[in-house]
Amino acid sequence: MSKNTHMSLIRKPSILYRLILIAFAAGISLAAAVQPLSAGSVSPASPYSRVPIHEIPSNRVRLMLPPLKISPPIAAQSAVLIEAKTGTVLYSQNADERRPMASTTKIMTALVVLDRIRGHHLEDTVVVSDRASRIDGSRVYLDPGERQTVKDLLYALLLESANDAAIALAEHVCGSVEKFADLMNEYALRLGARHTRFENPHGLPSQDHYTTAFDLALISAKAMENPIFREIVKTESHRIPWPAKASYKELYNHNKLLFLRRDITGIKTGFTSQAGHCLVISAQKDGREVIAVLLDAEQPRMWDEVQRLIDAGLSGYRAVAGPDTGDMVGMKKFPDGTVVMARVAQGSHILIPADADPASVTKHIVWKRKDSAEHGERVATLVYALGSQTVAEFDLLADVSTYPELATDRLARDSLKRLFVWAFPMALVFALVRMRSNGRALKGAMRPRRRRSLRNRRTRYIEIDSVPPISGATSKRRRAFLRPARRPRKRHPSSDCRW
Repeated sequence: MSKNTHMSLIRKPSILYRLILIAFAAGISLAAAVQPLSAGSVSPASPYSRVPIHEIPSNRVRLMLPPLKISPPIAAQSAVLIEAKTGTVLYSQNADERRPMASTTKIMTALVVLDRIRGHHLEDTVVVSDRASRIDGSRVYLDPGERQTVKDLLYALLLESANDAAIALAEHVCGSVEKFADLMNEYALRLGARHTRFENPHGLPSQDHYTTAFDLALISAKAMENPIFREIVKTESHRIPWPAKASYKELYNHNKLLFLRRDITGIKTGFTSQAGHCLVISAQKDGREVIAVLLDAEQPRMWDEVQRLIDAGLSGYRAVAGPDTGDMVGMKKFPDGTVVMARVAQGSHILIPADADPASVTKHIVWKRKDSAEHGERVATLVYALGSQTVAEFDLLADVSTYPELATDRLARDSLKRLFVWAFPMALVFALVRMRSNGRALKGAMRPRRRRSLRNRRTRYIEIDSVPPISGATSKRRRAFLRPARRPRKRHPSSDCRW
């Protein structure tokens, strides 16, 4: 533009300039919003959504009760009585001594088979091998090449204690008895039966085939959680096909207490000359189930002894409501500023002596001495007491994902900081754009100075490349040409701007 035609015109801020300012402010705000929080304050997920309750170790519930007094003493070499849901020992006699367990081995055999088929292949056909048909001991006399379903073989295994059915099922699941025995040992370790070892699926004598009364009770309690297993061991009789004679075989349960008492729910008997008489019995009353195990017991005294154990366990204690899994029972602030919610890892009822008053049960939280806590970590213990006697302990896990606004004090402060970081740049950009669009002057380098006569006027200036010379006679026309026009409501196309 020539000097003669120069005009002190101030441009409206360009759209690109506005976009740059907005992007700059948004970038600062986004960086502040996504900055990581303090270590250990919030975890992305709760352990309760990843870990099913049946996979949480049972030792997170510890019921501590005065032992039952059984008189006269149990004659079996090893005996134990546990509460099925929590694994609490109610009575113990040499419960940790390693002993052979005869056909009670088949409890684990059935548990492994049911877990591997997951209840969907009960009608699958099993072809009996020569090895299975030649096994010694108790049998249902399966023939080589005979075809039976998995379900019928499970009934033969648990009711008639059939060794040939045990071999057939093991080979069907794993291909060989040896691989199936390794799988049984793996399951035993996962269940916490650390003093148990299996070498076969049927329980015939072997040097490295043993368990303890307590381990066998744990395995039995886990097996009774399976509805199919529970249905089979409670069955009094069952009929399976007998293809060789085009007839049927009648199977009868060896647990005689099923025919004598209604509260009996299972589960298995066993006998070998080396192991003696072995017996596992479960009974249920008022929603509570107990499991009694006798190893190397005397026949026929063992039936009376196991009933005395069961009666003492069901009548000697009463159940009192305890916490549920995932209950939030406390909150604590750690020295590093972390505030955690203490949640129950595994809930259960608690047991107190039958003659105790449930109203006298108290509870309190014992926190671990720590400077910080991470999500899902054991941070405390919930203790139930009856007077001065502790009757139950529940592990508590740190949970900070449910209530993130309470996770840390720093989190609240950081939230306010992020609010200001979000609000201030956006407000600044909005004010800047608004003031520029209204034509208000901003002194400094951000905007050139405007002519005094044009201050505080809503105008739009249009810059032209050249202005033709104008004589003095046309000064009025020149002034009219240079007079700024008011901002139109709609922007006109450039082709319409002719001055």
